[in-house]
Amino acid sequence: MEKLWKFLMQTNAKALFVLALAVLLGVSAWRGWVEIAAAHRPPPEEPVTGRALFKPGKDLGLIAFATNQLAAVHELPVNPFRPTLESLAANPDTLEAIRKGTWTRPNLLTNNPITFSATNLFAHLRPSPNNTTGGAVATPVVAPRLTYTGFFKRPDGRTAALFHDSIADTSVFKLPGDTLRGATLVEADIRHATLLLPSGTEVLLAINEAIDLPPEPTKP
Repeated sequence: MEKLWKFLMQTNAKALFVLALAVLLGVSAWRGWVEIAAAHRPPPEEPVTGRALFKPGKDLGLIAFATNQLAAVHELPVNPFRPTLESLAANPDTLEAIRKGTWTRPNLLTNNPITFSATNLFAHLRPSPNNTTGGAVATPVVAPRLTYTGFFKRPDGRTAALFHDSIADTSVFKLPGDTLRGATLVEADIRHATLLLPSGTEVLLAINEAIDLPPEPTKP
């Protein structure tokens, strides 16, 4: 690199400029000639091989098959011993009897008429929404979950524990002796809280630990 630099420093600047200019003009003239010659040159012609011919496909017969299936559909079998829907609709007395729930048809075994009553035999299994009819409905229950989420010490020295109630989806502070969902807070510190369950069992909860209480009926 040092030798090249010394050579350039000793070279005649005018001669180097003239040489570079001549090279530039020569390259420009050559590229111009190439572009002009290409503009007058006709584009190459693609060989024409003719239109491709395909063999005619074989008919699968799907349309004919579907047509035959629709044409071969049989009528629904009709029981000659029972009246059809058309005859029931054409008889006003039958329609009125069906509306009143007193329509009868002959019993083929005993030759006695069978009466169809409008009384719902399954009313005790499917009570109405207002629970006015039918059997007793079980009251829905839900299992509350308490989570010990925080601790606070008041200026008077009393401690309060923060619990999250899953049913109400709220957090509330409780002092020792307070109850929440039937559980009584015995004591609490910054790491643990002791709860007395309704069953008489004491449970030690760590911070962010949860406990499931016995199920209780939901409020309407």
